[in-house]
Amino acid sequence: MKNAEILDVGCGHVLGHHKRGSIGIDLKRGRADIVGDANCLPIRNNAFRKVLCYYLIEHVIDVPCVISELIRVAQKEVKIVTDNALFYRIYLLKVLHSLKLVKEPGYANVEHVHAYYPAHLKHYLQRIGIKARVIPCNVGPLHKMDRMMLVLTKIFPQLKSLAERDIMIRIVKESAELGP
Repeated sequence: MKNAEILDVGCGHVLGHHKRGSIGIDLKRGRADIVGDANCLPIRNNAFRKVLCYYLIEHVIDVPCVISELIRVAQKEVKIVTDNALFYRIYLLKVLHSLKLVKEPGYANVEHVHAYYPAHLKHYLQRIGIKARVIPCNVGPLHKMDRMMLVLTKIFPQLKSLAERDIMIRIVKESAELGP
């Protein structure tokens, strides 16, 4: 196996998030170097300088277990990005439905087990004893619904926190500082 400083957990079994120069792990082989489950990573403690986990925690049932595993195999830093889009889509569709602009709210998404909002996610991490920086952001490409939310935030600035499609969680181990 190649030497790498970065582990990409949930790297995608098809062309996806797998980072160049990293080792990827996923449930299916595809682009993964290692086949394994994020609930029980087949990797020794502190094996990688940095652990990345993009668009996975919204799909898992036991989030504290997965985050603990990410922290366990990281020497210095864990960077998690989760999809915030479902949360604001639910909110926006409820508003549009109440205004009778759409017939059905239609906000079910069977792929996501969890829908996050930055403040709720920060509180949740604190409650399970994880010190992290939670940053609303737009990591992935913007879709039609995302662009519509950005337009709405110009009209209704109080919706700004709903316009960030993603949430980045940065966990730094040991005495390292939490930067941007």
